[in-house]
Amino acid sequence: MKKTILPFVIGLFATATSNCQPLQFEVLKNVPYSNLIGGTQISSDGAWKEVSAGPLALTIPFKSLAGAELEDFYIESYGIDVSNDVNYLSLYPLYAENDGGYRDRNYDFSLTVEENQLRSAQSKVSYLIEGTIGNRVLKIEYQNVQFWESAENDSINFQIWLFEDNSKIEFHFGSTFITNPETVFGAGAIVALMEEDDVDLLYQYFLENDCQSPNLIDDKGAMAHYISGIPSNGLVYRFTRPSSSSVNDRPTNNTLIFSNPSSNGIYGVAEKTGEIIVTDVLGKEILKTTLPGIIDISKSPAGVYLYQLRVNGKNCSGRLIKE
Repeated sequence: MKKTILPFVIGLFATATSNCQPLQFEVLKNVPYSNLIGGTQISSDGAWKEVSAGPLALTIPFKSLAGAELEDFYIESYGIDVSNDVNYLSLYPLYAENDGGYRDRNYDFSLTVEENQLRSAQSKVSYLIEGTIGNRVLKIEYQNVQFWESAENDSINFQIWLFEDNSKIEFHFGSTFITNPETVFGAGAIVALMEEDDVDLLYQYFLENDCQSPNLIDDKGAMAHYISGIPSNGLVYRFTRPSSSSVNDRPTNNTLIFSNPSSNGIYGVAEKTGEIIVTDVLGKEILKTTLPGIIDISKSPAGVYLYQLRVNGKNCSGRLIKE
């Protein structure tokens, strides 16, 4: 089942939760990039403005960041969605926040859709499964595509790899040329992974700072984070979901913060050590305190607040609701 996600905004309205499971991240450089050979191409009539396909007829198992078994794969103009009836994982390898997404290089906005269908496509999106059962990799390629705001000679090439054996995720970047990055990306390109279920935003990770050596940011707030620059040919972003045994020292959603929602703005904290910062949804700091202790925002008006908790060198985030 596919669920449409409004990028980087939905977290503001989600029910108060916390999720501290870490995502391991590393950057690989100078990895040879090769176009997919023998893949299944997403069909289109002529030059295309956007792509949307799925669920794909695939039987490769893949686990979400929360460890849920996902089975439905969708290819979209911003990246891909992988889901089941409850969990929805969205991957944004290179996203322009104020842009319509990826399009065919030969699409002409001065023409009608029907007239563009008579023009030959110069870009393609395809997918391929490689490897043997138990060790397969699903590869999805966006070849020679442009953004809606791209200049005529712009060209973007990248692949998304999903690994069956360990649910690892990789973004592989090929040759890319963007004439005016500020026109396309504005504040910067977004690289992100998001997961939600029917109730909550569970995870929202961004990359931030220089695209060649970015930092992974765990932030379920309403604001996006950006990379600067354009990923170079041969750059790979690798995200690895740790096994459950590696995170059993982390508090669960139900025990981290209690008495939440609260009518008086006072919340209990299960952790005995660490530091906690509470802000409003615009990022203004309301409270900063060390543990053990309580969270007291009784003098603040009713509403939704965001907290960041640092425990054992790891950042956890969530929401507080004051009724």
